Amino acid sequence: MIIKEKQLSLKLIKLYISAMQKQNYIITSGDANSIGYEITVKALCGLKLPNNCNFYILRHSHASEKYTKMLQDNYHVYRFNNLQEALNFQDLPLNSVIEVLNTDSAAEWFSSSVNLAKDPSNNINSIITGPISKASTACLSHSPLGHTEILQNNFQEEKLKMCFLGNKFNLILHTHHIPISQIRNHLNPEELDHTIITALKYRSLLTGSNKTKPIGFIGLNPHAGEGGLLGEEETKIIIPTLAKYSGEDVQGPLVPDVAFQEKYWQNYSFYISLYHDQGLIPFKLIHGQNSGIQVTLGLPFIRTSVDHGTATDIFDTDCANPESMKLAISKAVELNFT
Repeated sequence: MIIKEKQLSLKLIKLYISAMQKQNYIITSGDANSIGYEITVKALCGLKLPNNCNFYILRHSHASEKYTKMLQDNYHVYRFNNLQEALNFQDLPLNSVIEVLNTDSAAEWFSSSVNLAKDPSNNINSIITGPISKASTACLSHSPLGHTEILQNNFQEEKLKMCFLGNKFNLILHTHHIPISQIRNHLNPEELDHTIITALKYRSLLTGSNKTKPIGFIGLNPHAGEGGLLGEEETKIIIPTLAKYSGEDVQGPLVPDVAFQEKYWQNYSFYISLYHDQGLIPFKLIHGQNSGIQVTLGLPFIRTSVDHGTATDIFDTDCANPESMKLAISKAVELNFT
């Protein structure tokens, strides 16, 4: 009983200290012709946030005045032309929104934010990202093809993983934005072990019984290889790798075309899919734009993101759904308080 009381007291002290410290959240609103700024403003105006949080929105300098006015109606809004200057400014009241106006590409905003987040003195707790196009990121040096690749270029010593949290099921990708023809090159015991160990470690992000449920590992080939008749990856690589883990930790390889049926969602803490579309087609089909977010695993700070694209076809029509951005912001705040 005494041990439990001490543990509770330490947790309360930690929460109190965390609540007293200013928390800085960077939101990169995404491409100038995307729905990113719209959903960012709608999300912030639709959430009740802790009083010790400041949100720094990186946006294009010519963003719609309709949304800048909406922000001003709900927050103390300050504007800068440089993120470092905004972070250094000491007289901002808590619970402010600071807009950093840019003329560069959204990919460059994000890249510069990551560089600043690497320096602890900037006190950046989280980066929350709106959608950017692959064409935008490809213009950077090394031609990364997404947020995750930009992060990986900055943290080359880490093996980052794309994780998707939804209200129906959760997902971790083994490989990211690579051609289908290259997937086989990443199916080796070392890389598979890393993805599995990462998934087991980050079950702590989840709630309730999901913290202890097994990982559902999806096979590569139709019918999970059908015992070698439809491909040898399962029998020669995947099954021997999974044999190192107990059934309470990892189950599979699961047959890809049935693994995501609704009756199986409650069986697993995470699914591990071996390539991008194998996991994201069912995830986005089920969760749409209102009940899923992305979290990058392996970073020294928290990065969350919407789980949808730029939606340029509805840009400036005021009909974008902000729910995924709300979830991304809420999850970033939640993870900083635990």
